[in-house]
Amino acid sequence: MISQFHKNIVEKLSHLPTKPGVYLFKDKRGKIIYVGKAKRLRNRVRSYFRKSRAADPKLDRLVSRIDDLETIVTDSEVEALILEAIMVKENKPRYNVNLKDDKSFPYIRVTNEPYPRIFPTRKLIQDGSKYFGPYTDVLEMRLLLKTVKKIFTIRSCNYNLTPESIAPKKFKICLDYHIKRCNGPCENLISMQEYKEMIDHVVNFIEGRVGKVVQEIQQRMDQATRKLHFEEAARLRDRLKQIEMFRQRQKVVDPGLVDRDIVALAKDGNDSCCVVFKMREGKITGRQHFFLSGTIDVENAGVMAAFLKQFYLKTEDIPPEVFQVKLF
Repeated sequence: MISQFHKNIVEKLSHLPTKPGVYLFKDKRGKIIYVGKAKRLRNRVRSYFRKSRAADPKLDRLVSRIDDLETIVTDSEVEALILEAIMVKENKPRYNVNLKDDKSFPYIRVTNEPYPRIFPTRKLIQDGSKYFGPYTDVLEMRLLLKTVKKIFTIRSCNYNLTPESIAPKKFKICLDYHIKRCNGPCENLISMQEYKEMIDHVVNFIEGRVGKVVQEIQQRMDQATRKLHFEEAARLRDRLKQIEMFRQRQKVVDPGLVDRDIVALAKDGNDSCCVVFKMREGKITGRQHFFLSGTIDVENAGVMAAFLKQFYLKTEDIPPEVFQVKLF
């Protein structure tokens, strides 16, 4: 079943667990050269060393360099999938398809605070904040943020605003309030609930679900009019006008108003590029491109599968439909 070259791992192959998990192949220096996941570790790992397996140049090279293996058992196949993606990103194994270093790509962060802030960042902090991206086109991200700040009155200060810190009235409204760029949460001039509703609109706006935002603002404007709150109604009317101006710049490509990602792959030897077109409510709202390495001798389907796992495990904006397109 296994060649003499692999005699030092025969014992491990005979005691592999039958549970789901992740397996690591290492070379003579102890360096991880491949990370994989399996529904049943015993069956998957042993399949690499069967003489009856189909010939595959890349797989043959991988197996010839395996000097040791390690397994990590998980509670489910989903956990194995997540752990595999994390370990591939951390170790960059030679025989895995890898997204090239994306540390320089920025995200849009919506902070986890009573009065959230929104700004670009290149550092992900696991504190409950929401992140959108990564944005491979920085100019596109800046334009989106500029539009968001023009339409929505989000605070730009770095104050730690909580009900407890606002109560003593130690914060003072700034110029943004006077030029109608902020509603003054620092002096409790807007309720936490109303501010949160605005942030929910911003999140939908960033995700490209503009129609939902328009509908909700229209409802609030009608309610304000019925209650004779004409100043608030006028403010909401102006916000709707700005949103409509933004919508007119977007091109409708599907009258069905669907949410969908269209992923295209172009492959050339050991380098590949995946492009993700984001369609929200039938309109193209953005485009991202990612370069991958380690794709030589890997079929297009394998490259696409590796990219989809790595990309969608680190983004919060996942549509109900994903279409795959082969460029060449």
